[in-house]
Amino acid sequence: MKFLATVCLIFALFFEVLGFKNSVCNQEPRGYVDTYIICAGYMPRFTYYAESNSCQEYIYNGCFEICGLPHSGNGDGKRSCMGFFPSWSYNSDKNECIEFIYGGCGGNDNRFGSKEICEDKCLE
Repeated sequence: MKFLATVCLIFALFFEVLGFKNSVCNQEPRGYVDTYIICAGYMPRFTYYAESNSCQEYIYNGCFEICGLPHSGNGDGKRSCMGFFPSWSYNSDKNECIEFIYGGCGGNDNRFGSKEICEDKCLE
């Protein structure tokens, strides 16, 4: 009985990993604001508070509110984000992980923090 349960668990994990690879690794990387904003930055910044006459640190996530974003200038209504996050994405045509700069907004799950993680999740 334990053997059968182990076999079922192995098959379930195999199909879970296979499903992840097919659903995530074949997405084209995106880095612009589409409909929703996904901001995942972690950038320490400082601001001045007049009340206390001091500078205090805060964490900036890489995105402004949608109305505060600068217009991209291309006339299509899309706006760019100001982040600069070196990231990795799987390229299914080349079967390799490639580096790109993520702006901090939009995007999809085909974005990894390192080449090693990308290769671990996506390479055959």
